[in-house]
Amino acid sequence: MGKMASPVGLVTVHEVAHWLRTNEKILILDARSFMEYNTSHIGKSVNIGGDRVFRRKLCEFPIVLSSLISTIVGVPASDIREFRGVILYDQFSDDQDALRSNVFISFLLSTLSSIFPNTLLLKGGFLGFRAAYPDLCWEHSEKLPGEEYV
Repeated sequence: MGKMASPVGLVTVHEVAHWLRTNEKILILDARSFMEYNTSHIGKSVNIGGDRVFRRKLCEFPIVLSSLISTIVGVPASDIREFRGVILYDQFSDDQDALRSNVFISFLLSTLSSIFPNTLLLKGGFLGFRAAYPDLCWEHSEKLPGEEYV
């Protein structure tokens, strides 16, 4: 798993799939909207994308991110630092340069990497992961109108 020159490394869908299958201690954070997450997501991931209001408030008060994540997963932040990785994913990003236009993802990467040095960005995002490992994804069996995001 090679680090990029930038502060946050990339992780491949294959590495994440291996870690999931071998029950490696990883934390997978889905930065997509709550609606997209409820339609389908990587198994064992937790959503921190919420809605527009949630994202705006989180950007205003970044100090709460560590506490929020600890509360959601029920693990102290100090223990999360010991995990193999804190993996962040969006819909389809391939690299950090592609994320520069996404203020929320850029905020998450910057803030998470300052809290958890083991923060990694999933190369290919959710779409890349689901294309390679659909068996490791959860998908709602009945989509409602307007939920055809992925």
